[in-house]
Amino acid sequence: MKFFRMITKRNLFYSCLCLGLQVYYSVLYRWRVFGKENLPQEGGLIASNHASYYDPPFIGASAWPTEVHFLADNYLFDHYLFATLIKNLNAYPIHRSVKDTSTIKNIAQFLKDGEKILIFPEGRRAQTDKLQPFKLGLARLAIRTKCLIVPTYIRGTLDVWPASRRFPRFGQNLTCVFGKPIHVDRYLSMDKKEAFLSLTQDVYEAIENLRLWLDEHDRTKNDKRR
Repeated sequence: MKFFRMITKRNLFYSCLCLGLQVYYSVLYRWRVFGKENLPQEGGLIASNHASYYDPPFIGASAWPTEVHFLADNYLFDHYLFATLIKNLNAYPIHRSVKDTSTIKNIAQFLKDGEKILIFPEGRRAQTDKLQPFKLGLARLAIRTKCLIVPTYIRGTLDVWPASRRFPRFGQNLTCVFGKPIHVDRYLSMDKKEAFLSLTQDVYEAIENLRLWLDEHDRTKNDKRR
């Protein structure tokens, strides 16, 4: 009964989709999730590397039953049917720049309401597994809204569905690692530019450390099998 109450308290369509995706990833891939306990009760930004079309639904399903909200380019909402679909998947329209005051105001309200919002600080899909330089938008947003950041590292989605393929592959490893939250309090007393640069670098290093942790975890696991 607790399980069904948990679903009905949330977006039912979103919950059913996440459950379906969890089954899908479990059956067709070798799916793993680490650090789910690091997802906070309060609102926050989930900052992840980005390499594939698979990334948003994969992170959403990996975080469930924690609901994740997504920011999408406003042109995706031009068509009514598609707009209705992605709105039910917790997507919200934004302009390209987080400097847009209406975007900041809406995001701040979501965070105040305890929602988790997915952000890709690289700004675009990478073509390799190597982390790309981060934009400052994540840090600006976190400091302006005084919310925490959950560094997140995902692996495998680039192999499953790179930009060069029309359809995804199956059978690969898919892994999502949620790191310990980064609180922005110590950055608030800094000069703005220094704070943006420092926080951006700290999030970058946190995600890179998750990558290194996963490398070591898998290496140790493989050694034990020998």
